This record gives sequence, C-alpha cells and structure tokens, in this order.
Amino acid sequence: VKVGFNPRAYIAAMGKITRESLMPLTLTRLDRPLLTHPEPLRRALRVAREFNIPIDEALRLLKGEANP
Repeated sequence: VKVGFNPRAYIAAMGKITRESLMPLTLTRLDRPLLTHPEPLRRALRVAREFNIPIDEALRLLKGEANP
C-alpha cells in the first residue's frame, strides 16, 4: 500500500499535462530509443496494472473523459 498516492488522480494529471503540452500519448518505434521517460500511455497502463484499475478506465482518465 502506498499511503497518500491516488493512482487515478496521477493518471488523470499525467493526461492533462500531456494534452496541455501537445505531446502525443504514444510515439513511433523510431522515437522510443530517444526518450528519457516512458511514453504517457505506457506509464498510465503500468500504474493501472499495479493498482488493479481496469484498462478502459485508465484510458478514459488519461484522455480526460473521466474524473478521478
């Protein structure tokens, strides 16, 4: 248990930052080796798996279609 960590809010915030900075959720295979951090979609799905959040809910949170 991670005290004080809200995974749904984290995914939603990551999506908002991604949208505000006009960054794509996924990148091409050629871009991946140049990244210093995981793509937002991969990071959100990893958090969703770790905290047993359904994938479809995580995607809605990431896209701003659901509230945490």
